[in-house]
Amino acid sequence: MAPWQWIILEGERFIMADLKNLVFIHSTGSTDYRDKSQIERLRKKLDLAHVVTLHQVHSANIILAEEWKKGEKREGDGLITATSGLGVGVLTADCLPLLLFTSQVIALLHVGWRGLKEGIVSRAIEYIKSLDNSYTEINTMFGPRIRECCYQVGQDMINELAETLPTEVVEKGIKRRRGGRLFFSLGDAVTSLLKSVGVKGKIYDLYLCTCCSGYFPSYRRKGEAASRFVSLAWKKQG
Repeated sequence: MAPWQWIILEGERFIMADLKNLVFIHSTGSTDYRDKSQIERLRKKLDLAHVVTLHQVHSANIILAEEWKKGEKREGDGLITATSGLGVGVLTADCLPLLLFTSQVIALLHVGWRGLKEGIVSRAIEYIKSLDNSYTEINTMFGPRIRECCYQVGQDMINELAETLPTEVVEKGIKRRRGGRLFFSLGDAVTSLLKSVGVKGKIYDLYLCTCCSGYFPSYRRKGEAASRFVSLAWKKQG
């Protein structure tokens, strides 16, 4: 189990996993982190030199965080870094904040069903391997996302996923319940995909649903009125 713990920073509640070489933290409540001033405020709270976020577009585009320039607006849905103390962040309101990491590299992804279809997870794995040729395992940490209890989907989405993903990955994600209606598990699908491409390592899961837990913003629950929470990760110094 990852050492998840609730913390409070200047009156705001977060949930954090503090591992030996990295930190993975998620905001809770209604603060809307699409407001860049909120990202800057959090950066100062956490005493990070920089926090990099992207204009997310449900793609498989992954950016090397070291190439980011302050004030630059870049499109993508994944950030990767080997630099200690450099924060990388994604904003979500039901999609999966997914952290893949070795002892040298971390990759933080915004994974919805479209990004999954486009291949963002497989692309991140290859990127990690290219930056860390000494790795022995790639570990995985699942952040808060809409879970199969609340993620009802249509057959059209399943058909689109089947266009690019292995059949066993799609089937692993499908959960049929409540009168034959389709529900989907992003976590189970990603776990199956990692296994299918031979990824070995520890897997940590927060097991919190953004839609029904009440801790996080949820597009499924509130629609266009939903704010976005932030998930941040960084390698520790030293």
